[in-house]
Amino acid sequence: MITSIDTNSPSPSTNLQVIEAIKALERNCDSSAIMDGSLSTTQESTSMPAQDMIRQLRSQVESEGMPIAERLSRAKKECKRSTEEDKQLELELKDARKDLDCAKAKVLAVEDSLATFSESITTDETTDDLSIGAHLQTTKDEPMSDGTPNLNSLVKNPRSTDMLDTFSCVVKNAASELMQADRARIKDKLAEAMEKARRKPREEVESAERKVEQLTERGRHLQTRKSHLDATINLYESLLYLASDGGGKQVDESLSTGDVTPSR
Repeated sequence: MITSIDTNSPSPSTNLQVIEAIKALERNCDSSAIMDGSLSTTQESTSMPAQDMIRQLRSQVESEGMPIAERLSRAKKECKRSTEEDKQLELELKDARKDLDCAKAKVLAVEDSLATFSESITTDETTDDLSIGAHLQTTKDEPMSDGTPNLNSLVKNPRSTDMLDTFSCVVKNAASELMQADRARIKDKLAEAMEKARRKPREEVESAERKVEQLTERGRHLQTRKSHLDATINLYESLLYLASDGGGKQVDESLSTGDVTPSR
């Protein structure tokens, strides 16, 4: 059934009626006898003449008040428009696929950049942990900012060394906890920013995929419409050819051989 042709093209009901008429006419004819070219006298009297078949088919097609020639002209114009639309659609689909490839490449580039950034953050955290311990160890040996002796120089009793180490450990842990808290906040902000950086390229990929899918679906519908138009054009050309003077003289021979070739 033709479902996508404009109002100037043949209606689906007309085409269906023609198909049913052809089937009915075939039932009234002895097909095998026609193919053999050996209709008997009895068969000739009961079979419908070829010209009657043509007249009935034409009458069926023109039942809505439009001549076949005009229907054929409009169908050809519609077919030409469909061909032009198909060419334009192919260009759009080609561009859409390029956009999709670019969007996918952008996603990969963003992921690579974020992975490199994450590795650098992890390396910085490890370096900071080591520097904290080194800094605390150094400060035990350096003078205070006000010029007073350092902690190690004040400890003359070896038994006080354990207390100093414990104090240093407490300070180190406190500093580490403060840095970990800062890192947690920073990580949350970074994770949010990284997810935002990923979101836009992914949305571009999804949009490009939808466009390619829509254009591909339009192409399938367009091919179906063109197939229906081609079939309709062939039908109308065949009827016009068989109803013409040249076709009328050769119609019996054409039907008997099964070779009816419309003129274009």
